[in-house]
Amino acid sequence: MRLRSASGQISILGVIFLFIFTAYSTIQGFASQLYGEALASEMESTLYATFTLACFVAPAVTNTLGPRLTLFLGALGYAALVAASLLLAIVGAPWCRGVVVLGGGVLGVGAALLWTAQGRLMLEYSDGTDQGRLFAIFWALFNCSSVVGGLLTYFYFSHHSEEAPVPLYLIFLSCIVLGGAATALLAPPHTIARPAASASASAEQRVAAAAPATEDAATPLPLLPPAAPPPTLPPTLPPTLPPT
Repeated sequence: MRLRSASGQISILGVIFLFIFTAYSTIQGFASQLYGEALASEMESTLYATFTLACFVAPAVTNTLGPRLTLFLGALGYAALVAASLLLAIVGAPWCRGVVVLGGGVLGVGAALLWTAQGRLMLEYSDGTDQGRLFAIFWALFNCSSVVGGLLTYFYFSHHSEEAPVPLYLIFLSCIVLGGAATALLAPPHTIARPAASASASAEQRVAAAAPATEDAATPLPLLPPAAPPPTLPPTLPPTLPPT
């Protein structure tokens, strides 16, 4: 599998989400243990509020900046929450709680950008005939993040019992930074190498879509069949008189 193929690029995209969501899914699952119930509730509420609002502007940002740069900016939003959590674990001051809530808000904006860019790349990398395979590759890699994050957290808390897991936050921040850096490996969709059959089919579809309608196609069909001509009667001969 070549990296410049559609499957190769979707695999890179899946690995990016694997790194990012290994950190985020674990933090979200253990939010009450990591932050306390009150702070976890405030952070999650702020996150999803900003996520909902940012979804209205994320498509415009993606169209302006392009999906790859938008994906990178979205990854930075996830790093903001981990960095805020790390600050809370190291400093522990009351004002750090507000920073965590702010980090959740930044993550909500980043999530809108990240998922919008992901959807556009998934469609642009596909040629219309391989969507099922590409979606299977991405979601298989994405769902591995829950497994990796769960194992990482299990082994960490099996040997550490502190309430402020600074090393764990450092691991999570490293995962997100690696995921963001991996966006540089994503190729522009128009440079993807495609099989000859799918490339010719795509070209034919583009030509057919761009071709103007022909005269025959523009001529409307008659609603009723043409009327049959009236029957012709045989010619009538003048009457003949009997001889006198």
